Amino acid sequence: TTTEAETTTEITTTEETTTAAEPSGPVKVRITYRGGELSGDTGTVPIEEGADVEIMVRADVEDEVHLHGYDIAAEVAPGHPARINFEADDAGKFIAELEHLHLHIVTLRIRG
Repeated sequence: TTTEAETTTEITTTEETTTAAEPSGPVKVRITYRGGELSGDTGTVPIEEGADVEIMVRADVEDEVHLHGYDIAAEVAPGHPARINFEADDAGKFIAELEHLHLHIVTLRIRG
């Protein structure tokens, strides 16, 4: 008597795919000054050198948001947020403040 065994071989192939990285948007720093209190991204925010940065400040007072070192400023008022957009092309620590109140609102630590 002869017995035949049937053999099945399964072949699995793996196809390698690459996906292009989506361009990342700007580093967003959001701060609110209301009733004499700061909230949001206060303190020190780390940023890689070369990154695009967008700072948006909302306030219940009229003032000027000033980013020292880059010497960029924008007016802020109730209902009208200040927006500062720039490329972080200098390494170091840079302070943003509400200029007329002399209030330090955030430090950007740009790493090279």
